[in-house]
Amino acid sequence: SDMIGVAPGADVIFGSYATLERLTETANAAAAADAVAYNNSWGFIGPEPDSTGYNTVFSGTAGNAYLNALRNYADNGIAVFAASNDYYDTSVGLMAGLPVLETDLEESWLAVVNGVPVMVDDDIVSANRVSGGCLEAAEWCIAADGTWTGATDTGDANYTVGSGTSFATPIVSGALALLAEAFPTMSPQELRIRLLASADNDFTGFTADGTVELVPGFEHEYSDEWGHGFLDV
Repeated sequence: SDMIGVAPGADVIFGSYATLERLTETANAAAAADAVAYNNSWGFIGPEPDSTGYNTVFSGTAGNAYLNALRNYADNGIAVFAASNDYYDTSVGLMAGLPVLETDLEESWLAVVNGVPVMVDDDIVSANRVSGGCLEAAEWCIAADGTWTGATDTGDANYTVGSGTSFATPIVSGALALLAEAFPTMSPQELRIRLLASADNDFTGFTADGTVELVPGFEHEYSDEWGHGFLDV
């Protein structure tokens, strides 16, 4: 009862990533519940966001059903996927990078990388990336601090430090929930735009590789390493 998360007032549905069928069930449950954020702290090991990886996962009956469930959810929600945890990885992974191939999904997609910010008061002055970079997903990617101390058992001393994109990604999903609570008349897609537009990219080590026009007349810089920068709500 003393544990408070990123969005303590939010409702949550838990699902399994054990099989494509279970993934489809969870995506459908998220769509049925009008979930603002659909958090995915998992990824396929191997398939990349190219035609080979795409066909490996989605060409069969179960894969096609999962893809259709993702498309259906994305009509009214934001899918948030963890990037690779391998610092030296040369691909963000198929799911975080899926809009490379399914371009209509981009406005409903976020990829998340893990970094440790160096703070001076409330300002990020520099950061250390401790996961893979945004890479192919840079235009819809954001960073969060995925290093946390958490409970591992029921004893008073059973806490340990964990770190990974699986920790960073639900922070971003929780931030979307906070925005939905603050701005209940906005669509999830509008909230996503604000999350990217407010990301902090004014720190040493951020080098812009391009810009994204988030709304007509407003562009935000992104980098292949950090995406739009650090989550800042």
